[in-house]
Amino acid sequence: MKYEIFLYEAGLVFLILTFIYITISIYKLTKIIKEKKPIWILSTVAVFILLLALISHIYASFIIMPQLEKTIGLLSAQSIKKTENFILITQAIENIKGSLLLLKTFSFSCFLLASLLLTFTTGIYLRWITK
Repeated sequence: MKYEIFLYEAGLVFLILTFIYITISIYKLTKIIKEKKPIWILSTVAVFILLLALISHIYASFIIMPQLEKTIGLLSAQSIKKTENFILITQAIENIKGSLLLLKTFSFSCFLLASLLLTFTTGIYLRWITK
């Protein structure tokens, strides 16, 4: 396993912890200004969205990538003599690549949605305190 995977996941864990800290801060600050609307719930949702991104990355790294490596190993093995086997293995590789691309798109969409939610929450809070 490459160390980049662990660096990415560690960075994502630190980002989740940062979002949790921001959520707690916004919760406490809204109590200080006596605002009754619970905008901190939006940043809590952002935390759960980032957790989904982390889970999808772990799934892709530790379950799908080994399948891809095993399938590529079958492709390069000497036991492939028939054209049907070659076609089946290349189709399996394409299916696994498609799954990886789908998970990558999902992960980046989670990042976008979480950051938009946190930006919206912060914007609402800043608007409240500048009244």
